[in-house]
Amino acid sequence: MGLVIFYAVVAIEALERLFEVVLSKRNHKRLTARVGIVLEHPIHWVVVFSHIIWLAAVPLEVFFFNRIFNPVLASICLAILVFAMALRYWAVTTLGDRWNIRIITLPGEKRITNGPYRWFRHPNYIAVFAEHFALPLLHSAWFSAFVLGTIGSLIILAKIKYEDAALSNQQFDVKTETIVANEP
Repeated sequence: MGLVIFYAVVAIEALERLFEVVLSKRNHKRLTARVGIVLEHPIHWVVVFSHIIWLAAVPLEVFFFNRIFNPVLASICLAILVFAMALRYWAVTTLGDRWNIRIITLPGEKRITNGPYRWFRHPNYIAVFAEHFALPLLHSAWFSAFVLGTIGSLIILAKIKYEDAALSNQQFDVKTETIVANEP
């Protein structure tokens, strides 16, 4: 029974990611029509690639290494995943068409400070951090949780640096790894 629930949750997580790609493409068109500035940076593709590897590795680890289902651990992880999903979609609905998996800014528009952004600068990424560890541990996939979860979280932390620079109306110089203020 535990394995069926686990694979169902992994499938839901994968479908959620596909939905986010579709939503992001729609919002990308809307934002660029409003003169949104897209930060074209390789970090986007690093994030995409790391998520694909992570989503594939988690069920493969459970299958090939015959990971044990621990109902107590699974219950805790499932609760964390539900919380993470609720936080993510609260952030997504708060941002509306400004939400995107890419880094896109709208010149002249203020940063969103309501909803979960009242308390957290990056609530969506808090959800991602939680998922990186909770999904694998739902069925005791320790390697995926600790190795891939840590790597994925470090990649997201790097993306946050670029996103914060873009949101503060600054540029991130890729060559020197420094933030440069825009000229008025």
